[in-house]
Amino acid sequence: MTTTRSGMSQRALEHIVDDLLGAGGDPDHPARLIAVEAGCTEPADICQIAPADIDAMNLTDSNGDPVFPPLALKKKFPALLRMVSIQTPTNRGNTFWMSVTEATFKTFLVSPGNIPTVGAPPTVTAMIAPNPTTPADDFAKGSRRSVSDYKAFRDRKMWNQWNRHLLATGNDHGILNVFNSTYTPGTAEEIALFEKQEKFAFSVFTSTLQEATATEILRRYANPTDTARFGKAQALYANLCTAMTSGNAGENTLKSIENDLEELRLDKNWTKTVASFVTRVGHLIKDHRELSDPTVHTDPWYIKKLDETFSKHPEMSSYITTLKTQSAVIARHTGTAPAAALTYLDHYNDLMEHATAIDGRNAKNRVVKRNQNVNNANNQNQ
Repeated sequence: MTTTRSGMSQRALEHIVDDLLGAGGDPDHPARLIAVEAGCTEPADICQIAPADIDAMNLTDSNGDPVFPPLALKKKFPALLRMVSIQTPTNRGNTFWMSVTEATFKTFLVSPGNIPTVGAPPTVTAMIAPNPTTPADDFAKGSRRSVSDYKAFRDRKMWNQWNRHLLATGNDHGILNVFNSTYTPGTAEEIALFEKQEKFAFSVFTSTLQEATATEILRRYANPTDTARFGKAQALYANLCTAMTSGNAGENTLKSIENDLEELRLDKNWTKTVASFVTRVGHLIKDHRELSDPTVHTDPWYIKKLDETFSKHPEMSSYITTLKTQSAVIARHTGTAPAAALTYLDHYNDLMEHATAIDGRNAKNRVVKRNQNVNNANNQNQ
């Protein structure tokens, strides 16, 4: 793996998407989909995205379902530009972005009058509300939460992807306590707030749970006469997690993912970009890793599965061969085994970077070909 300027830019961009914008490695997180749709290859690209640009995008996840970024996320993109613009010209590159922590960025978002610089203690201007309200009141008045922001859960093998989206969206909506089985509200204010959070989460489950086992679990908590369980979204979610990840269910999901990896190939049947294919495979492998025993399925196993999906694509296959040669050279110089010289994440990032470059060339070629066709048509009409 090389450490080129483009490689550093890619890592800085991934840091912004995963850590500052909250994608956390989820290939279907709205922040990642926005960055891919906009063709971002470095931090400067993502800093130019405005909420209006996002509204004009037709975003879809790896299943082809539409994705609607929440307002809270859209507001973070202009903050990126504002944050870097106050730095000195020599402190606006990849190093700066890699040094920005999630905590620093969050402080920046709520401190428009006291913008912190990286490494300095952040300060926040105190705001005195003329009419104090309780957390439950604030939650009830929140207008950015909508059940329509959540995906439907129809297929058991999509559990990990659906669950990641649920948690990411739930975080934006302020209901993560519902998804924490150990959380117990203590004070009267916390109890009142949690009741409203559970009520909203239960409406989400009512709208989204369509898989057979999930709907059966939902029915247990949907009987208004059963006052002990009715609407208890926290207990519902805990039971749902157990049903989807333990015993035969978990094993069946693993087998299903492995079958998908065996069948999925980048060939003429794939009509989207090469980068979107890498994302799709990465999603499957991420789901597999979350369920499997790490001592059984190690990085070399996942690298092999990832590489096999490109067996029918000459350019990607050739690039993978080049990476293997480089890995062998590194191994000879370091005295390590070739498989130990490369991690799955490093390999995935290398392939994603190359796939993005291929898509860029393909896009330029399409423009050239389209212009040639227009010129040919004009010459024929003369």
